[in-house]
Amino acid sequence: MSLSNFAVSIDGVLTDFVIGDYSDNLFIAITQFQKLGCIVSVRKDVMNDYSSAQEEVYDVCTLLGSSDESTELAARYLAEQLNIPKSVIFSINLKDKSLRTLKAIRKVLLPRKSW
Repeated sequence: MSLSNFAVSIDGVLTDFVIGDYSDNLFIAITQFQKLGCIVSVRKDVMNDYSSAQEEVYDVCTLLGSSDESTELAARYLAEQLNIPKSVIFSINLKDKSLRTLKAIRKVLLPRKSW
């Protein structure tokens, strides 16, 4: 298991990150409020349609906190864009969940990718 934490400014807002890389899961906390947010699980599956094509399907589930579509979409977007091969648990607590913010978060996380 490895654990790292850091903070960066995204659109002028201090954003804290914690990444825990476990053998079977990845934990990523992203907060702009200095506390954990909604906890969401994202798991990638591959569907075979009995042809040569395989389609990636993401199972997204809110584990703790109120189910919020924008948080689930943010978690799915990040898991897909970061190409995370194992199950990931996100804690997301952002002031703004726009595509612009998510792309900035992706840009911050890509160079730190260890999974």
